[in-house]
Amino acid sequence: MRALANHRAYPKYTPMQDDTSGVVPKLQNVVMICDMHVTIDLLRLAWTLPGMSYNPKGFAAAIFYNKDPQCTFLLFASGQMVCTGCSSVLQASRAIYGMKALLNTYGVPCTRVTFRPKNVVCSVTLPFQIDVEQIHASYGQHTSYEPGLFPGCVFKPPACTCTFLLFSSGNVVITGAESLDHATQVFLRFKHVIWAVKVHDE
Repeated sequence: MRALANHRAYPKYTPMQDDTSGVVPKLQNVVMICDMHVTIDLLRLAWTLPGMSYNPKGFAAAIFYNKDPQCTFLLFASGQMVCTGCSSVLQASRAIYGMKALLNTYGVPCTRVTFRPKNVVCSVTLPFQIDVEQIHASYGQHTSYEPGLFPGCVFKPPACTCTFLLFSSGNVVITGAESLDHATQVFLRFKHVIWAVKVHDE
């Protein structure tokens, strides 16, 4: 079983460093952590704001499905919010400022809002298939593979906050990155693991 070195620093991404520079992660989903800096009466808001649901016995947050851009907000009484479902930080920012305006319209006096990306989900489409069974055999201590339950191999590099979901089709999903640049750096740092299990044409 192979071991991976403990790498805490990743090289800055530049296309010249990558022999397949066209194969890079693309942003699919952004999770933003927000603070409206005001307490929110969730029960009252849920009664008045269309599209919001709130069941305090089941979950501490109210859920709001935003239409434009399409995303979901989790609102807490403390004024903390989670925004998920946007495909870019810019789109998420627009949704958050829209939510701020909406809250003001429905009686929640929001004078300022702060937010930051918490997590992004990125995808990579490789121009070849990969042998997920081989990567599990070679890096078993860093992988999880149960094809009867899930078709992908979960690869968790050491000393890394990101997780790879590897599929035999050549599709790769990267979760846990703080930004697209972070996901790209991690992908380039560990892509040799994926290239080593490339399925060659007969």
